[in-house]
Amino acid sequence: MKMRLIFTVILFTAVSTAHPEESRTRLVPNTLDLRLHAAASINFLTRTPDPDQGMLPYFWTFFEDDPAELRHNHWDYCENPGRNLYGLIAARQITGSLEGIEAERAFEQWIYRTMTGGNGLCWRPEYSPFARSRGKAEMNLWDNRSDFMGLLSLYMVYREPAVREKLEGMLDGLQELAIFRGKYFYFEKEAILAGNV
Repeated sequence: MKMRLIFTVILFTAVSTAHPEESRTRLVPNTLDLRLHAAASINFLTRTPDPDQGMLPYFWTFFEDDPAELRHNHWDYCENPGRNLYGLIAARQITGSLEGIEAERAFEQWIYRTMTGGNGLCWRPEYSPFARSRGKAEMNLWDNRSDFMGLLSLYMVYREPAVREKLEGMLDGLQELAIFRGKYFYFEKEAILAGNV
């Protein structure tokens, strides 16, 4: 009998001090729903690249202008296709959308077209409107990081052997340029001009 009384007191206390159902929602954090932002990213990443130039991305976006304006920079010809590729893949995974598959392939093909140095790495063209390389093709490590991450994201989704082959070629090219010291290695320069490899 004593146990029933104790149980009844505990039950009564729990029920009388319980918060109404509405108040429980205040304990749930107002979390960020990335799906809306990812959908906006898909819209941007598929509609802003220049289709007349093989889906060449634009680096600069000026919203203050009326109308807003997109402008190219030298990074559009080397780094941005990789960034746009992994951004688009991530946004599609978040939303579950199939929109943008054609753009993925266009960015992938752009990256492959820059693998012109014979060492598996991506090279900035000899000429772009904003050439920093004085008329010579340039291999930039940061650009290759972006392109590698784009292709790696693509490989993680589709597991295509051709993409893996390109990734392995990039790793081989980096290994050729690396300076090894014991178990570590480094790169002497961030950018290398054609003819200096």
